[in-house]
Amino acid sequence: MHSCWQQMTGKALPCTALTTGRGWMFLPGCGVCGIGWCPAAGSAQLASGHGDSKVRVWALDVAGRTGAVISALAGHEGGVSRIAYCPSHPHTLASSANDDTTRVWDTRSGQCTAVLRCCADSLSWSPCGTQLVSASGPAEEAALVWDLRTRAVTHRLGSHADSAAWAPAGDLVAVAERYTHTVQLWCTRQQQVVARLKLHTDWTLACAWSPDARYLATGSDDAEVRVWAPVK
Repeated sequence: MHSCWQQMTGKALPCTALTTGRGWMFLPGCGVCGIGWCPAAGSAQLASGHGDSKVRVWALDVAGRTGAVISALAGHEGGVSRIAYCPSHPHTLASSANDDTTRVWDTRSGQCTAVLRCCADSLSWSPCGTQLVSASGPAEEAALVWDLRTRAVTHRLGSHADSAAWAPAGDLVAVAERYTHTVQLWCTRQQQVVARLKLHTDWTLACAWSPDARYLATGSDDAEVRVWAPVK
């Protein structure tokens, strides 16, 4: 029996198991390193990145606690560690692997539509779906903004960025800088840094926007999560 716990009440909630080891589905040698949900309203689709270099797209029947792989996206030559669906095009996702590439896929056709030369610890789409920001920690000093129409890097943001997050609405990108203990906010419209958030006292490793883009959460090795309201 698989269950998860609701934090406030402690009540056990039903959990659909899509296991790749023990469980109702067994895929040998396919450890799961990345997961992303399709953002379409009411969608019951998710994608998982595996150690066998494939991205598997699942169609879920949560009520029946079952699911099936509807597509296996092949092209990477290393384990897939990051998955990010495009917010404005729900049949498009990006995956990053330890083969030093990030690939963009059409989940309907199974075709790879772009290959970017970066291995990312963090992937985040622009709201319109034409750009992608990747962060690779110490492996790449800056977060990279990619124009998917040209497959080219248009901007390099921050230094030693472990995480970068595009606001779901508006024109701000948050970049968590490891060694400066800072999160910088970069405005795509003004093409410049508009704010630096610095209260953490150790490596700043994570950042994430709320769905309405009003708040930004940041996480650090100082064992604190801070929530900011950078947008008036």
